[in-house]
Amino acid sequence: MLPITLAKGVVNMLNDQSISPAAELDYAPTLERVDIEDTRIVVAPGNTTSNILNRSGDRVFQRSVSVAIVALCAPNDDAKIETLIGLCQTIGDLVARNRPLFDNDDPIGVTAISVDHDPLYDPERLRGGVFLGVVTGSYTP
Repeated sequence: MLPITLAKGVVNMLNDQSISPAAELDYAPTLERVDIEDTRIVVAPGNTTSNILNRSGDRVFQRSVSVAIVALCAPNDDAKIETLIGLCQTIGDLVARNRPLFDNDDPIGVTAISVDHDPLYDPERLRGGVFLGVVTGSYTP
């Protein structure tokens, strides 16, 4: 399974759950204030790691996908900040629940093994008027 296939599966899973706004695949997301018009959920392929399981060299591969929640947001808009943090947590919960992932109706056949909110939101960017929360899901076949 390619990291791009996994990212497409996460986009499809989020959109099947009626997350709003719709998730989109973006290989080079723009996270700068001047380029953000509205709230976006951006999915990007992550890294691949392999671990040796035993002395005979058997390996297990982990692949990750990052989901960024990006929005223009004033640092004193507590209601909007809380809503966006809730969206980050909802996305993390959906990844953690091991919902089946599909690419063009073909099952991908992976299991979510961890979910990381890193950062849940970035206070420095928020002071600049941009909310950025990142959810990273790690999967193994």
